[in-house]
Amino acid sequence: MRTYINSKSPSPAGCLHDGKPVSLIVQANPIDEISEAWKENCAFFATLAIMAVSTFTTVNLLFNKILMLV
Repeated sequence: MRTYINSKSPSPAGCLHDGKPVSLIVQANPIDEISEAWKENCAFFATLAIMAVSTFTTVNLLFNKILMLV
């Protein structure tokens, strides 16, 4: 991502001495944004799958133990 700030006399902390507004242009690579969102979605779905498998396993084990007692 590239950021451009157009100003003639910038001071520290991004403020201008002359009181004029700062023009800010942010350019982002769409492919980079898509790949980042895909990675986050994969992590989310993996977490959901792990939770589903662990819940199923826990319920199945408890149910089998209860049936063995009967």
